[in-house]
Parts: sequence; C-alpha cells; structure tokens
Amino acid sequence: FYCESKQRCMEGFLQDPEGNCVDINECTSLPEPCKAGFNCINTVGSYTCQKNLLICSRGYHSSEDGTRCVDVNECQSSTHRCGEGQICHNLPGAYRCDCKMGYQYDSFSRTCIDINECWNYPGQLCQHSCENTPGSYHCSCSSGFRLAYDGKHCEDVNECDSNPCNQECANIYGSYQCYCRQGYQLAEDSHSCKDIDECAQSAGILCTFRCLNVPGSYQCACPDQGYTMAANGRTCRGKNEREKIASCH
Repeated sequence: FYCESKQRCMEGFLQDPEGNCVDINECTSLPEPCKAGFNCINTVGSYTCQKNLLICSRGYHSSEDGTRCVDVNECQSSTHRCGEGQICHNLPGAYRCDCKMGYQYDSFSRTCIDINECWNYPGQLCQHSCENTPGSYHCSCSSGFRLAYDGKHCEDVNECDSNPCNQECANIYGSYQCYCRQGYQLAEDSHSCKDIDECAQSAGILCTFRCLNVPGSYQCACPDQGYTMAANGRTCRGKNEREKIASCH
C-alpha cells in the first residue's frame, strides 16, 4: 500500500470518509441561514437567500417583511370607486360604499338621493310644520309660536313682553288680546284705547244739570250760582232751599 496526503477542500466543501470533497448544504446545516421573509437556496460551495414571493388574493398585498398577506385599505389609498356623496368603509379584502346620513342609494341612477323625511314620516317629526332640506329636515312653527330647544316642538310666545297694546295686554295660546281700562274702549286697530264719552252716551241720565267728559270718566257740574253739588256727585241742591233740581236744560 501507499499513503497519499489528504486533499484539502475549498470553503463551502467538506471531505467525506473516502477523501472526496462534497458540497456543504448550508440551508440545512446552519441554524438561520436567511432572515425572515427569505428562502435559502443552496449553491455549489455556498448558498443564496431569495425573497419569498407571496401570491396574495385580490384586496390583499404582501407585508413589508414578505411573510404574510395584509388587507389593502382601499378607502385610504383612494383606490375605491365610491361616487360623489358616498362614504367608503373598508372591509377585509374589499370595501363598501354607503350613502351619507339623510340619503339613500338609488339603483336606477346608481347615486345617492336625498330622503324626504317630511314625506316618509308625516306628522311624526315636527309639531307644526316640516320642511325638507338636503340630507335632513327643518321644523317651523305657526305665528304666535317659536321653536322649542329640541328643534321639534313649538312653544307659545308671550307677545305682551313686547308691549304691543296701548294699555293692557293678555297673552293667550298662540296670540294675545288687548283690552282697556275702565272709561276707555278698544279702537278699530284692536291695539289702541280711546276715551268713552259717557256724557254723549248717557242722554242726560248721569247728571241732573250738566255732564262734562274727562279722560276715562266724566264729571257733573251745577249752575255757577245758587247751587252746590250733592254728596253723590250727580245732583245739584239750592244753597238756601236745599232742593233738588229735577232737570235743567
């Protein structure tokens, strides 16, 4: 027999028991030959790391490390096809287009159209009047009322606070009424008060001699000489005779 010197193998190779140099499979011999997201491919005398090629379904894309598929947010990336006036809602692998509040989808025109709440819910939304507005509605009240804090009910307005009457004012539900103090009567405008001429209306009944009209009342008068006014303020008595004058014209 004869002896030969051992063959020295290059880096990446290992000598087998028979003295032959065989390739080392680093992909199986090394604990972590490649970082996450890469595949190890053995080569003669070495190895390479190749990025994983994930095939993600529609609506998903590969993560930055290439290890998994993540959802595509079409609403944030502006890849959605929602129309004007619609709101985009992201879903796993997809998205949904919804109409704004106060609108509904019309399949014929494929657009969002305004909901007429006043027609859909007659008499349920407002106490008095309902007016439809784009995407909503507005309540209003009849004359003599104002909209309450909740925007739906109506409350009575106290018109007397603004002093609309010449003398006295009484607030009533939805309106007000003017009235006058004693000795006055309401004018044709239903707001002003005018003096009542009691003398003209009494036809000589109030006073035995002469009746003088004064604002809001009247006064009786006696002849200038020889008579005085009785305690009742209506009858004239002679100063000496102390007799009543039945009538004097």
